[in-house]
Amino acid sequence: SPFESLPRRSIMRGIFFRAAPTRRITVGLVGKVVLVFALIYFIRYLAISGNRGVDGYNFGNVLVQCFYRSYATLENYQRDPQLRLESLTAACNSRAGFLDPDYPTDKCSSHGYTKIYDKLFSVQREKPIKLLEVGVKKGGSLKLWRDYFSVDSMIYGLDINQGAPQFPYEPNIKVLFGDSRDASFAVFDRQCLDVIVDDGYHSLTIQRETFENLSRYLCRTGKYLVEDVIDVEGMKTYLDERKQGLKYVHHMDKSGQALFIIEWV
Repeated sequence: SPFESLPRRSIMRGIFFRAAPTRRITVGLVGKVVLVFALIYFIRYLAISGNRGVDGYNFGNVLVQCFYRSYATLENYQRDPQLRLESLTAACNSRAGFLDPDYPTDKCSSHGYTKIYDKLFSVQREKPIKLLEVGVKKGGSLKLWRDYFSVDSMIYGLDINQGAPQFPYEPNIKVLFGDSRDASFAVFDRQCLDVIVDDGYHSLTIQRETFENLSRYLCRTGKYLVEDVIDVEGMKTYLDERKQGLKYVHHMDKSGQALFIIEWV
């Protein structure tokens, strides 16, 4: 008999018990939405937690850059010499923010800083300037500055993430890599900066340390802008404690954060 080699217990179990049917797990619309939001939150978490990285190489920032580049990229950008932006505010899409394929930045969407900048730089934009922005991200702000200021202006970007766009076809945009808190740059020893924009990590401690490090490169008539200040009172206290030699004003945005404009006196 073919069953002689089988234990009696196995034979009886096969007779009286049937194998349970395999259940298929289906993911409905709600489940798919939850998965999408979980993925977005995960990417955001990686970007925030990995922001400090080692020499700019960290999984979070690299992943975010790859995600951005799957949608659009500014790597091939080169300024049209005939282009003349009417204003910063009119140029960028106030709703699209970082999803704007032309100027992917949140300066005019969630914060509304461009309206302030249009007034602040209305005269200065006619002259060649040197501007440094901390935090390149998708490169939208650098392109916006390049198209806004005079053709002879030089725009620098500084980022810890070496996966940031480098604008190889635009000679008047140069992206530098390093930590804004302690990096030094010989190029700025020879020529001071007219404008420094800190749109890097939005921690009061890092914003203060970045100012301590980079403000030495600011021209005596220059402007130092700190965007997205969350601890407004903390920043005011810091500047008041070392107010000798500088002055500042701040503007609150609709998100509850502030823009600080600092100048030498």
